[in-house]
Amino acid sequence: MDEVVVVGGGITGAFAGYFLAKRSVRVTLIDDASPEHTATKNNPGGINPLHGPGIPGEMEPFAMHAYRLHAAHQQDIQQRSGVDPDYRVVARVELAFSQEDVHRIQALAPLYERNDGFSAQWLNQAHIRRTYPAVSADVLGGLQMKGNACVDTHAYRRAVVLAAQTYGMEQIQGHAEHVAPGLVRISGRNLHCKHVVLSVGPWLDRLVPELEAGLHITALKGQMLRATVKGAPPATDVTWGLHGLYQIVGNEYWLGGTKEDTGLDGEPDEQGKAEVLAGVRKMLPHLEALDVHEHVAGLRPCTSDGLPLLGVLPELENTVIADGSGSKGILYSAALGEQVARLVCEGQTDPRFEFLSPARLLS
Repeated sequence: MDEVVVVGGGITGAFAGYFLAKRSVRVTLIDDASPEHTATKNNPGGINPLHGPGIPGEMEPFAMHAYRLHAAHQQDIQQRSGVDPDYRVVARVELAFSQEDVHRIQALAPLYERNDGFSAQWLNQAHIRRTYPAVSADVLGGLQMKGNACVDTHAYRRAVVLAAQTYGMEQIQGHAEHVAPGLVRISGRNLHCKHVVLSVGPWLDRLVPELEAGLHITALKGQMLRATVKGAPPATDVTWGLHGLYQIVGNEYWLGGTKEDTGLDGEPDEQGKAEVLAGVRKMLPHLEALDVHEHVAGLRPCTSDGLPLLGVLPELENTVIADGSGSKGILYSAALGEQVARLVCEGQTDPRFEFLSPARLLS
């Protein structure tokens, strides 16, 4: 009998297996490879700790802790797996097209200045037009930020799983059909264990139909395009709210994005493609031609308050949830996985992060 069965083979489940196996816990990862629209598979790979729900505020320490974990473990993960996830530190400029944008963006600067390894500089209209010739003449300015990181999400997830296997984790491909305390049924076979860890995104309700209403995880669809940028690419990643141009390598970029409440419909569509292209063209109307050659969509798992769930599920003994990271899934995955291992092995998460307990959403 395994000590832990982790249900969900996305990046958070992979990190839960990795940190548990590093503690010499017998752990099996259940990976259902069938959902094509998981957030991990369709993601530009940003590890950006200084913006998002609860930042600045109570989520900032958790986000920075997650960022440091990625940096601290990426060498071990790459060496053990033999897979290069293209972990790199990137620069980005966030554009302002209104005074509201200016106030929102300038408020980020103190966050960057007070965290080691990060910096931010406000660029006025003239400066930003000189630095980024393709930027719209309507831009009022922008904040140039340094210190965020990025990975190739496909390679990163694979690398984490392979590294975890070198520590003793077992991986099983299959569909989890039912979960109960100490038991996971997969493809008609019962796996018995001491602890179950759930990280299945918006498919949680199907697996645990008795889940209390406040703990339901909904899906927000984000559509992205992969494209080749003709001519000289921008000096850094360029963003404006949901919209962004994120470098992959050379002149290859991810173009984002959308945020749509479509239930479990994760299919990319022409309306989403048009919205992405319109956002990019608003930011960068002087950009040379874009050759779009891939159109994807991912379902981001979201809670009712926008913060992830981390802790034991009420009324399901020894069943832990680590889920609901929304658009911050790559960033939060390392911290959620590490805290799952701490909870299983030590009986509690870091006291600083107890506010993420599922109990907060129950009346």
